[in-house]
Amino acid sequence: MKPVLVRPESEKWCHRVAKEMKGRFAWQGLSVDVPADWSLGAIGGDAQEGSFRLDGLDMPRLLVKWSRSDGPVNLGAKIEDYLKQLQKKSKKAKYEFSYERNTHLIGKRGHHRSGVECYHWEADVQSHGAGWQCEDCGRVILAEVMGPLEEDTERLARQVLGSLEDHGGDWIEWSLYELRSEIPAEFEMTDHKFMSALLELDFTNDTERLGIIRWGLAATVLKGTPLSAWAEQKVLPRLKHYETELSEMSYRGHDAIAITGEKTQIADRLRRLGRRLANKDYADTALCRLWHCTDTNRIFYVECQLDQDKADLAEEVFSRVHCHELPETNTRGNK
Repeated sequence: MKPVLVRPESEKWCHRVAKEMKGRFAWQGLSVDVPADWSLGAIGGDAQEGSFRLDGLDMPRLLVKWSRSDGPVNLGAKIEDYLKQLQKKSKKAKYEFSYERNTHLIGKRGHHRSGVECYHWEADVQSHGAGWQCEDCGRVILAEVMGPLEEDTERLARQVLGSLEDHGGDWIEWSLYELRSEIPAEFEMTDHKFMSALLELDFTNDTERLGIIRWGLAATVLKGTPLSAWAEQKVLPRLKHYETELSEMSYRGHDAIAITGEKTQIADRLRRLGRRLANKDYADTALCRLWHCTDTNRIFYVECQLDQDKADLAEEVFSRVHCHELPETNTRGNK
């Protein structure tokens, strides 16, 4: 490991932060409550296998890894292998490394976790972590909270990892950078973009698609342009296969644009007929909503390309993308 610069952390600070868990991160069916100043540092993989890391102001703070298994795994062997890898890296960096297994950090009560094993290691920084296998989906989870040596990281880790959920319900939560949203579980993420003033998440289920885009610095982005004109420039190119109509509306007290679209080409009608005969949905309708949240100075766009019989689903998706009024409770498994 390379040296990590940290600011002195008092035990009192750590306890206060643990109580103020106002941050939220949810990705690929995993969700966790974290301190508000932790933000995404690295991410990769998909629902089958991947990882993400959340960073504090001065150092990496939370690391979560997952991989799906068709059957039971030797969790102890996986943790031991992980700790041995860290030991090699520490030795190369000339840090003393020590670790302890079978600590008492968190349990499985209230969670569908099989064979929870906790551990603690120290090098130039310290970490308290845990590994388990989800009894519902089979994913193996390895999660740890890191902190400077002088910090009571164990208490913080117990709070953070105790809130970590690894299995969603009919709706999967996707939350990051103060965006809170939920998407039906049958839709898989196909693309995402994280930019300084743009956040985009795209999902697909066969021919159907859902998209969420959030632009920051809305007042600067709009530059006095009416929202409808801005929508024609920035949004309609995404719907080039649809005959679209725009209408002004109010949504959650904000200026908004409702966009509807329909595929009218003969070829599209034939595809729909063919899929209907095969008892399959076909995304021949676009139902979208764009609004300017003045409370947060952000523009939100939710796009639903769905079968024409799923207008109710589009309305439900709209309602689960939050702007200035964020949900205060864990939305895991909401139906």
